[in-house]
Amino acid sequence: MAIYNRAIQNAPVLNSTAVQGWESLETVIAAESLALTLQSLGNLKESQELLERCLATRRKILSEDHVQVAANLLHLARVGLLSSKHLQTSDAEAELDKARLLLDKSIRITKAILNPSKKVQKSVDTASALAASEREKHEALIVLLQSLDAVGLLEVRRCEVLMSKESCEYPFEAELAFRDCLAIFKEPHMRNILMNTPDVKAEYLSCLNRLSSIIRDSAVETERAKELFEEAQRIEAELSPRKHRKWYKFLSN
Repeated sequence: MAIYNRAIQNAPVLNSTAVQGWESLETVIAAESLALTLQSLGNLKESQELLERCLATRRKILSEDHVQVAANLLHLARVGLLSSKHLQTSDAEAELDKARLLLDKSIRITKAILNPSKKVQKSVDTASALAASEREKHEALIVLLQSLDAVGLLEVRRCEVLMSKESCEYPFEAELAFRDCLAIFKEPHMRNILMNTPDVKAEYLSCLNRLSSIIRDSAVETERAKELFEEAQRIEAELSPRKHRKWYKFLSN
């Protein structure tokens, strides 16, 4: 398979022995990098094939609930979102439905990592285990925020596909994702990550901005939406006290 060979060629070789093939996470990481490059070049079918192969291998080597699996699902959902733009209405709807299922799985996995059971928390009792757990939560929070952002983009795309005023009147799914994004800041541990990790903070603010814009641009302006915007504005002010962004201009009208 051509894309398999290209992935193998990009895999790091740590010694002079033969490349391990798809049983190696090194190959998976190289293949995923190639898949994302193919996606950026518009080669969506090849990108999807590679990402699906990566996902199958990660599930085999790691576990169903690993953060890398969640990230892989997100990548596949994004490819599906892009692919829908080149399909007829019924096929595009099916592709978007598939992408939404992938996002739901990614969100479920990352939420479980960020909110582990008490049994799991008790098992993390060494310094190295705690450090690994913190790194995993850092990665999971970024994937979660990007997945919530993608939910909003998917709803916009679905509206474009359906071209129905009724179905596009208000982005309910985007609002639910927005609420999830706001709720993240209320969790003390996750708030601490946001306050002290620049890349996560930037991802969080980007997610807030995107989802609020999608809701604000809808045909219907609700009181509950205004309340959410006000809450988001307070959070943004706390995260970026020196900046005076005005995402919600109607609040001052």
